[in-house]
Amino acid sequence: MLRNPVCCHSERGEESSPTVIPVAEHWISAFGRVEKSGYHRLLRQVLRLAAARRVTWRLHNFMRAGHNLDSVSVKTFPNTIGSGEKAGKLLSGFSFRFASLGTRPTKNVSLWGFSTLPSAGMTVGSGAALPFTVGRLLAACVIVLLAQMSNVRAQSTLDIAGRVIDCTTSQPISGAWLAIEGQPDVVVSDADGGFRCYNIKPGIHKAHIEAPAYHPRSNIEIVVNSDFSPDIVLCLDPVLYSAPAQRIHAQSDPMPARTVVIDRSSPQFDVAGNVEELIEHIPGLIVNSTGSKDGESSISVRGGPSREVLVLVDGVRINSPVTGAADLNSVPLSSVEKIEFTDGGGSSQYGSGAVGGVLCIVTGAASDSDALETDGSGGSYDSRKWNGAARLGAGRPVGMSAGWSQYTCANNFMFDDPKSGIQRRENADVWRMNAFATADIDVGRVPRYAARNEKPDTDEKASTLLRFRYSRFEQDNGVAGYLYQLNPTARKEQTRELLSAGIERDAGDLFLSARYSLKLDDQTFFDTSSYLKTDSRYLDRLHQVDTRADLRVLGHTRIESSASAAWESFDVDNHLGRPTSADDAVERRSSISAASHSRFSRATAGIMTAADVRTQIRGDYSSLYGPTYSPSVTVGTDLTRWAKLRVESSYGRSHNAPLYTSLFWDDGVFAVGNPNLRPEKLQESSSLVKLSIPAWGELATEWRYSHSAYEDLIYWIRTSDNKYSPRNLSGAIVFTKSVSVTWSCPALGLSLDYSNIDQTSKDRSWQRTHHNGQLLYRPRFLQYLSLRHSNRYLELTYRYRHVSKRFIREANTKWLDGYDVADATVAVKYALPWVNLRVQYEIDNLTDAGYMLVERLPQPGSTWSISVRLSFPLSIDSRR
Repeated sequence: MLRNPVCCHSERGEESSPTVIPVAEHWISAFGRVEKSGYHRLLRQVLRLAAARRVTWRLHNFMRAGHNLDSVSVKTFPNTIGSGEKAGKLLSGFSFRFASLGTRPTKNVSLWGFSTLPSAGMTVGSGAALPFTVGRLLAACVIVLLAQMSNVRAQSTLDIAGRVIDCTTSQPISGAWLAIEGQPDVVVSDADGGFRCYNIKPGIHKAHIEAPAYHPRSNIEIVVNSDFSPDIVLCLDPVLYSAPAQRIHAQSDPMPARTVVIDRSSPQFDVAGNVEELIEHIPGLIVNSTGSKDGESSISVRGGPSREVLVLVDGVRINSPVTGAADLNSVPLSSVEKIEFTDGGGSSQYGSGAVGGVLCIVTGAASDSDALETDGSGGSYDSRKWNGAARLGAGRPVGMSAGWSQYTCANNFMFDDPKSGIQRRENADVWRMNAFATADIDVGRVPRYAARNEKPDTDEKASTLLRFRYSRFEQDNGVAGYLYQLNPTARKEQTRELLSAGIERDAGDLFLSARYSLKLDDQTFFDTSSYLKTDSRYLDRLHQVDTRADLRVLGHTRIESSASAAWESFDVDNHLGRPTSADDAVERRSSISAASHSRFSRATAGIMTAADVRTQIRGDYSSLYGPTYSPSVTVGTDLTRWAKLRVESSYGRSHNAPLYTSLFWDDGVFAVGNPNLRPEKLQESSSLVKLSIPAWGELATEWRYSHSAYEDLIYWIRTSDNKYSPRNLSGAIVFTKSVSVTWSCPALGLSLDYSNIDQTSKDRSWQRTHHNGQLLYRPRFLQYLSLRHSNRYLELTYRYRHVSKRFIREANTKWLDGYDVADATVAVKYALPWVNLRVQYEIDNLTDAGYMLVERLPQPGSTWSISVRLSFPLSIDSRR
């Protein structure tokens, strides 16, 4: 019988020369015929021998693991072994030689057995004789193995498994698509980033992987053989940090938890038709519009004034020096690559104006794919829009983009005025034109390695990048009129040009950048038909130079420093139609800031623990109001295992400079400016807890509490000479509690966003009637709900917003009622190799609710629009 393998030593006799039998295409040609036993009798013998079955199973595992049978060596030892009953037995055996498909050496498996003499033999291959008992057993094993190997040699298959993770955070990516060359099915990663592919043939395969908000990777080589790792790891780079030719240098790693980022890979970009609709998806933000859809609009954070929100386009402030607000729709959506919104004060990083929040709009050149894009829409109030854009140079040294858009709308609608009843909102028409051109020139490239011992990735990042941006905005629209009261004849014309040129140098641990920006903003307000005839022109010129240096030390700490200098002049001509000398306000601004960010991590018992500390301080100097300092500190902790917990606390000071109109306004009739105004100041402390867990996708919830103390708030009040003039009041306090829940299930194409904000505001001004009164236009509750379902051909979106009542009198004796607004969007999309089509139907204000964001500035009722969007990929990779 077959025994355990025995090592052969010289005292057991001389070893005979092995007979090597190459394995040919078919086992019959290799082993010839079997004497004294037919094939069917031999198979019956095999079935009777359990040992042979065990041997068959053992050797078959080698073949399933990707080895090919190379040869069989037959060995015999003619000397007798032992005495007595064991005398006359021969030690006989053979070995299998397997050749691996990989780079590891071949494997040899030897089998040995004893047989009693004399015995009939059988002839194998070249004629070497084996004892019949051992020979029958061994030949049976060979025959069965080679019979099973006929399928293996045709091409055996294996199952492979692995995970998809984020290259920057090592967090699993759910919903990633993995396609292996030659395989008909596409595999989708689960909530833990895991995937499994079945029946993969041994050899070298190329794979393609992609996921929302991440850069796809192609031509990934996967070697499948017996040495294949049971848990391979594939990493993807997020769009935010590593897009070729449009790289955005990370401010910190990770991003602050109170920062929301929306880029072109986000689903909000597909639904939105302009920047206004895009930021409405951010909880806590309210868009204030002077007309209907696509009209002039500004942003409010939890009901605060628009002047408290700083809006930057490529680092340049676009807030109006007249009103303090920024028109969101003055930036074409087709030029936007990314939007970052940071809730709360941010003067320690961005300077003046960042009291309630900061909205950073980043425009870009070439994206991940070269394409021509165009869309057109029409809808209520005779609205018409057309956009066209081109993006070229993905992954190449020169990336360019350009676009042009135009929008017109009548915007005359009926509304219910609390004082006058049903009225028509006239003079709200809009004509707008936007044009932009960008270029990114890579003057030096270095290969980027995704992981150690990997080949250079096909994606490359620029080591030196030249960036050029130009945009022009023109608009002619009706406005509410003098002091924003409804007026059927007041108009506004505006032209704004932005030009910037910069250079970025990324040397791994050191990042350097320098940029020059020029802004020309020309606004003209005129009304020649009303009692107060107005013909005012405001010309704002801004020259700004920004420099920045980031240094990473010890692998865990980043030290950041930046400096900027700005020269801004503000001209006012012919205010209220009376000839006056130009009121020029020339302001010189300079600033310097420094920041450090340290992050430490440690893994213990399968739990990843990380802590990070970020400190910032910025000093700003203005020739109008002197120096101001803005420090901030943020401390955070992360715990990660099967879930991720983030705890963060922060403290900071911010400020908001007075508007030029508040400083120098003088109409001679109703209002006069105050050149002695001080900047508004804010001290804010906040804490938050964020938990993310896998739940049929990813479920994240966040709890946040903040305490904001305002000083020197600026309000216009009536003075003793019966004129309105701005004054610095003592301040106010705002307590805010918020809860948000986000759930996404890529497998089902579902996503849900919900937030509830509860804030209590107390006015602490010096006037007794104001003490502990509610701040103007600060609602107590804000709620937001968004539901979205998307598949390959259909996309459904539903959004609901609730805002409670807001006081509009200092003594809290008058208020605007709360409102509920719901929107719905239905989109059909279809992709062809040469064009991507999207047809979208949108209804705003489903219930036709009548409401006002600001007193006597009504919003339209239910409106609809239909749009068609076409995208033409220009390269094979773009069409994939």
